[in-house]
Amino acid sequence: MRRRRGDLGQGRGWSRLGIALVLLLGGACSEDSRGPVAPDEVLGLAASAAAIPADGVSLATITAVIPADAAPANRTIAFTTTAGTFAGTSPPGAAIEVPADVDGRAVVTLQSGTQPAEARVQASVAGFVRTVTVRFTAALPETIDVDPGTFSLEPGFANTTTVTATLRRAGGGVATQGTEVRFTATTPAGATVGEFRAVTPSDAQGRATALYTAGDTAYRGPVTIAARVTDPATGVTVTGTATLQIVEPPIPPGG
Repeated sequence: MRRRRGDLGQGRGWSRLGIALVLLLGGACSEDSRGPVAPDEVLGLAASAAAIPADGVSLATITAVIPADAAPANRTIAFTTTAGTFAGTSPPGAAIEVPADVDGRAVVTLQSGTQPAEARVQASVAGFVRTVTVRFTAALPETIDVDPGTFSLEPGFANTTTVTATLRRAGGGVATQGTEVRFTATTPAGATVGEFRAVTPSDAQGRATALYTAGDTAYRGPVTIAARVTDPATGVTVTGTATLQIVEPPIPPGG
């Protein structure tokens, strides 16, 4: 009896998986006996985590697996990603090719970006393609460094300083790009002094800025500049501070 295309026959017949393995192993088979083969039957792909923080340093291990005895010409697996980077590659999103080891495993490390996103990581070999998704989730700062831009400032709306808050995370990471920061300036007694203008959310380096002026205050003395980020889910606030002095303007000559 003549076997139909795609049958999973016994004996001398070809199964779809058998055909795929023959092709991957470098053999040949009759064109009439080939049926459609699902990629996951010959190429496995998995991520060590479904989601990682969008802090620019968090990592997920991506592992592709092929038959251990695949032909030499079919042992190099190509990886691409729609977000983040593969460790050791540049620019972001650049493809990388990795030879499989003796067990048929090829491993790459996906590093998160600083914006929330879904990274679709694709692996391909010998015409077979698999995809796995890793989400980059919003990451809040663990510490905040504040640079007041100056040690002293005279009153007056025309006198300003650029205050920079750097939103840091462990391991050299930063808060997710676009994180909103609230700036305040207070005296030791808790009174508000001056105002902040042109406040920007954090950038890809974790830096948020604001223009500070003491305004027409009569206060002279230390002011605590604070930068705060609050987790909307938990209400927990992370704060960083720095101090500058509001000083008397110099007496003009002959004054």
